[in-house]
Amino acid sequence: MAEPDPKKIGDFVSHSQISEVAEAFRKIAQTAIETKLIVSQSRRDEDVKHIMINMLSYVSRQCTYIAQDVEQPIEKIAWAVRNLFELNLEFRSIQVLQSWKKYIAARARDEVDMLEGILSFADDQETDPAKTLIARIEELKAIAQRNGFDISKRDQTNYRQLAVISGVEQEYLGFYRFYSKFIHPTSWLINASDESKDSFESRNIFYIQGQKYSWDLIFRIKDELDKDE
Repeated sequence: MAEPDPKKIGDFVSHSQISEVAEAFRKIAQTAIETKLIVSQSRRDEDVKHIMINMLSYVSRQCTYIAQDVEQPIEKIAWAVRNLFELNLEFRSIQVLQSWKKYIAARARDEVDMLEGILSFADDQETDPAKTLIARIEELKAIAQRNGFDISKRDQTNYRQLAVISGVEQEYLGFYRFYSKFIHPTSWLINASDESKDSFESRNIFYIQGQKYSWDLIFRIKDELDKDE
């Protein structure tokens, strides 16, 4: 598979005027929606199309969120860009491992985690609501097992490992060191002056990275579709 051309991606990235940044993210959101239609009409396996369409929907939502207020607090921008970066890692690793079906199966494991988390708050698991949650957990495990997946144990793969699989570990480490200071209540985020933590330079890093990883994912999806042409 050909790598997306970095120069081509760079041509799409805007970071000059606030109005231009907002328009750039709106353009990504619209392109993601348009690409969903292309995916839906392709000949790819239904599981693959399901993942692509849902990932494009997520890109569109996050980019729309940023575009609606590009001057919102920087930690909000950081959250959205971090999510776009991690989504990009998810897709890259799926491509490398060809783990389309496993990724869909992980949705059931995620729901089990959520339900088990809710159950942990219950003092009595013999109540009707608790029993309903337990029954749903068992149903999800049975469905996964019938489809050849064991979701009884959590997948311990983290985003650094996905970055290694995708061949971008150094990029991950650098970006993680930067954005982690903005998405957690770190001493930097709490104690630094507004001028320091919400600088022009920091915002531009998030604006550029958000566009970069969004366009990269869109290009990768289109490139993946080209395999069937």
